[in-house]
Amino acid sequence: MIERADVADEYRLLTFRVGARPDSWVARFGGTRIRDHRAAYLDDEGATRSGVGSVRRLARGEVLGLEITERTIRCTIEWAQDVVCYSGVVAGDRESWVFERE
Repeated sequence: MIERADVADEYRLLTFRVGARPDSWVARFGGTRIRDHRAAYLDDEGATRSGVGSVRRLARGEVLGLEITERTIRCTIEWAQDVVCYSGVVAGDRESWVFERE
């Protein structure tokens, strides 16, 4: 989940289901774009209000820069030990993405 500071809507978390933890040293990983999530997910953990799942925080970082187009994303995140820039591109359909550390 990536918070978009320029979006005032409650559903401002740009969300991907990814195959690796972005805060790890993985150089390349795939992701599936899923619907935007509510900002409450940044602070809440445990069972969801709807009862369909649960939320568990694995890492926390600060978005220092975010550029988004329909087919690309460039995001700079400050993790606890490192600042990392990721580039993402659509890979085939609009939901499949490939991300790389720069």
